[in-house]
Amino acid sequence: MVESLAKITDSVLLLTATPQQLGPEGHFARLRLLDPDRYSDLAKFQAEAKGYEPLAELVNRLVDGKLPTKDDLALIAGRSPRAEEAAKLLSANDEHAREELIGDLIDSFGTGRVMFRNTRERLTGCPERELHLATIKVPAGEDEIEVRIGWLADFLREDPDRKVVLICHAVEMAETIRALLLDEIQVEAALFHEDLTLLQRDRNAAWFAEAEGARILICSEIGSEGRNFQFAHHLVLFDLPEDPELLEQRIGRLDRIGQTETIKIHVPVAQGSAQELLARWYAEGLDAFEHSLKGAATLAAALRPELAELQAHPKQDAFDEFLTRSRAMREEVAQELASGHDRLLELGAPSPHKTAQLIQEISDTDHDPAFEQFVIRLFDHLGLTIEDLSLRSYVFQPGERLSEAFANFPEDGLSVTFDRDCALSREDITFMTPDHPIFRDALGVLLSRERGNCSFGHWKTARGKTMLLECHYVLECLAPSRLHADRFLPPTAFRVVVDHKGGDHSDDPALLTATIEPGRPRKLVSQQVFRQEILPSMLKTAEKIISGQARLQIRDAERNAKHSLTAELERLEDLKQRNSHISPSEIEDLTHFRDELCKLIGQSRLRLDALRLIWRAPG
Repeated sequence: MVESLAKITDSVLLLTATPQQLGPEGHFARLRLLDPDRYSDLAKFQAEAKGYEPLAELVNRLVDGKLPTKDDLALIAGRSPRAEEAAKLLSANDEHAREELIGDLIDSFGTGRVMFRNTRERLTGCPERELHLATIKVPAGEDEIEVRIGWLADFLREDPDRKVVLICHAVEMAETIRALLLDEIQVEAALFHEDLTLLQRDRNAAWFAEAEGARILICSEIGSEGRNFQFAHHLVLFDLPEDPELLEQRIGRLDRIGQTETIKIHVPVAQGSAQELLARWYAEGLDAFEHSLKGAATLAAALRPELAELQAHPKQDAFDEFLTRSRAMREEVAQELASGHDRLLELGAPSPHKTAQLIQEISDTDHDPAFEQFVIRLFDHLGLTIEDLSLRSYVFQPGERLSEAFANFPEDGLSVTFDRDCALSREDITFMTPDHPIFRDALGVLLSRERGNCSFGHWKTARGKTMLLECHYVLECLAPSRLHADRFLPPTAFRVVVDHKGGDHSDDPALLTATIEPGRPRKLVSQQVFRQEILPSMLKTAEKIISGQARLQIRDAERNAKHSLTAELERLEDLKQRNSHISPSEIEDLTHFRDELCKLIGQSRLRLDALRLIWRAPG
């Protein structure tokens, strides 16, 4: 099935926070979805990954600022002329060659061209995690669950303002917890499980997200995936999953970028129970509560059978020795993942510097009040009614004067926010950005209207009588979206101002600051000589001027595209000599891509977008 999907899919983007959740075999199956030819044999893939360890060690030394050793130079020899030259320059203390050499070595690794890995260590803004293990003594004859519910009630009484996410395994347990908890304490408690409809789950999650809403959200295992609750800082794990990857998924509901406080992880277990041993294994053996566990699937496969035996037949000495071996294996697996294949994947990912720049640009866009004001004015202009919900949040609904061209707007309206944090905490509200389809549709409706494309104005000045025509053109490359032509030639605006004698006034500074009053051009337009001779002549002059400027723009864009893509082709041709995974079809596809893109850029055309006729005369 995986191969069938891959063959009929043009492109696949696979994102996962837990690549090893299903073990190496499960991860390899995902890779086969990306490229069944590249990832055809698991054993071969694992051997290949193991063989990259010397390369990863070399790259690590270079990243740490060290010079290549003799053994390093021997490893580099024959890899590529570029790498050899960069290594020589670096050995001669040319530090500019370091980044070039690192890049070439990672490039030769090959897998990093289609896979990237970001680790917690490379990312910024990740919160701390703090374990609070509550070992509860259950008196003889009392129900264990009821005793632990009593602990939960006391925990909620300690701080009436705290928001708490509770996760357990099953629907029945979630409902039992809520019923017993409400018998103990009066508290607003919401449920989140698979027996509820999607709408009910969304409403309960939204109620929990409200400042005055539910204090505790009680989830079954379905709450472990796909939801963001980073506005809460307390997580209660009422029972523990046997899979450490699933444990990480649970914690990940709160442990997300945007979390502002240390996450308090509360684990109430009965003293002497199997859950207590499981909790201690996670805490003392794997350090899985307070730190993200690396190689969880490998560790679980190797150690979980022995843990099950110890849970069935507890022996303190044996369990202590088991914890010691667990810690040693955890460190060993982490070290293996920090080298070789996975280390190269990490180094091949975008650098923290570049990502920081991107994050800052996104943040600046998010906090730009001009965009919010423009959207509100635009939607109002198109006939939507606007209700202010809260800070930077609104409800847009179709009004009586809704534009026919915007009739596909949701009949029930749309709740919108311009605040990213609000959108992350509210599943029921839409985050409005310049890329949102509804905004793009609205902008398309506005730009497609003829109103505003043509105007007449009177410029009162003592500089003499002159007829001016101000033309606005847009240079467009009509290429399929798959070519991403806007990388080299985005839609480009041109402006030109000409007079009735053919003079160019585009750079006249007085015109840029002039006060031009609305006027009525009827008398002028009614003259046959103006319509048939003067205006066509002015348009022809304007187009001639702009065409020259556009040709320069097209030539530069075509040259840049050809240079960039040819360089990429040369890189692949070079890499193919050292990496068998670079297929001839890949090079052929990129060649066709370059040729098609350059051809279409060369065919770019000017479109007259708007014009303004100006009568300059003394007032």
